[in-house]
Amino acid sequence: MIFLTLNFDFMKYNILTWQQASRQANDLKDFFSLAPTPSEEPCTQAGHEIESQLMECQAYIKQLIRYNGTPPEGAEFFIIENNTHDFGIYYEAGIWFIPTPPEAEYYSPSEEYANRCEIGPDRWDHAAKEELRRQGHPFYQPAKVVPIRKTA
Repeated sequence: MIFLTLNFDFMKYNILTWQQASRQANDLKDFFSLAPTPSEEPCTQAGHEIESQLMECQAYIKQLIRYNGTPPEGAEFFIIENNTHDFGIYYEAGIWFIPTPPEAEYYSPSEEYANRCEIGPDRWDHAAKEELRRQGHPFYQPAKVVPIRKTA
């Protein structure tokens, strides 16, 4: 069941609640909750500016794809809406993958990819910052130039 679809820059990611994602997970399909931003970057606080949170998740997913390459079959990104925080709803990137069977020697390609995404980059790359700026994210707008007046 899809709760909402996000469409910034012509890319779409399904938005599922944590409960919806958990109900869909099984022995053939599982997911990781990743994060809304790279680990060393600030993120929009829970319960505030939903549009900014969604922009961050989308930019992070795109950066993970740039960082790790195209997802293999069975790996698919989505956005998780979580409403269990005391301060309100927050969003984070998620990734579906095909779990490795217990008898296998190596991770499935999609689980290996998901593991790399879970580690993720520490900082935004230039393309992500530019995307956030272009979409109007409040953290990434150019500084305002204030003219200085000379006093006599």
